[in-house]
Amino acid sequence: ILNNGETKTEEEITSIKNISKVAVDNLIQEELKWQVVINKTNDPVHKYFDFNQVSSERVEYFQFGDSYSIKELIPSIKSSDIEYTKDKKVFKITTDFSLELKADKNLFQLVEGNWLKVDHKPFEFKTLIKPIKMDPGKPGIRIDVIGFGVEYQEFANMIWQPMNSEDLDATFFDHNWPDGSIVETNVSGVYKITLKDDTVVMHFNGYPVLQKYAYKKAMKEYNKKLIGQEDLMKISPKHFEVKKGIYTIE
Repeated sequence: ILNNGETKTEEEITSIKNISKVAVDNLIQEELKWQVVINKTNDPVHKYFDFNQVSSERVEYFQFGDSYSIKELIPSIKSSDIEYTKDKKVFKITTDFSLELKADKNLFQLVEGNWLKVDHKPFEFKTLIKPIKMDPGKPGIRIDVIGFGVEYQEFANMIWQPMNSEDLDATFFDHNWPDGSIVETNVSGVYKITLKDDTVVMHFNGYPVLQKYAYKKAMKEYNKKLIGQEDLMKISPKHFEVKKGIYTIE
């Protein structure tokens, strides 16, 4: 019954309902579209996401809220992961890309309908060489020639101790070796040391060690640097090299 007293027929009421349904369906269809942002110099994409940086020039995204929109835009998603997706901003990129996130953020990719955490590239630190205390039961030789193995002079007052005690006999101490070289072997921390004095050439495999007080000082510095690296890792951005796909950040 209308305000003017006219009565609508059942056919007319059904027609009105159908029109309303079409209007609602069109409205839903219009809302359920991936939004697109273009990465521009004066308007970078990372302003709209939790990115520090992203290499892709085009990012599609949607801020999900209900199960219906999730199922419509991500039909492959498993039922067990729908609840996790609610209230998440999900984005998809159609090319391989690189990404940088803050240290406290994690990246998840939709793989076969499930959200899986993506591993980031580990932050690269300078490798710290842990000091080794000299074994008093083995001989050792200090080499102070300028330029000799400079890249391996990690510590002050360093001594080279042989892998096998018999490799470093008295003949090594009978010369003032003016030249030589150090070469890494296939065993970590072990080096091939060559000493030269004109035509006299001597070799042994050894590793750098420190005597008591030099060792204590070096260990203190080593632990300080190690703690510094651990603290830096906690705040360092996370870097990802990832394939095209659907992602979210938490």
